[in-house]
Amino acid sequence: MCRSDLDEVWAEIGAKNYHKSLDHRSFYFKQQDTKSLSTKAIQLSLQTISRHRLPATAACHCSVQLPAYQHQPLTRSQRPASSAAAERPALT
Repeated sequence: MCRSDLDEVWAEIGAKNYHKSLDHRSFYFKQQDTKSLSTKAIQLSLQTISRHRLPATAACHCSVQLPAYQHQPLTRSQRPASSAAAERPALT
């Protein structure tokens, strides 16, 4: 093969690999992605989330139990003024 033939081959290979050369972090991304999707990492993140969602009484292991709140709708006289104003029809 002569030099001009090799130049054509290398130009073609260079054109094919150009976009791959711009992605110089792909190896590290794949490595970090594999680590973050491992069973151990997922389990650790779930434990962290569950610790943050525990109520304050359960987190401090207090012996005093607070009564459970039961939802009772407010009567019209108990509603704050802002919600009562929102219910009024607009003047036209």
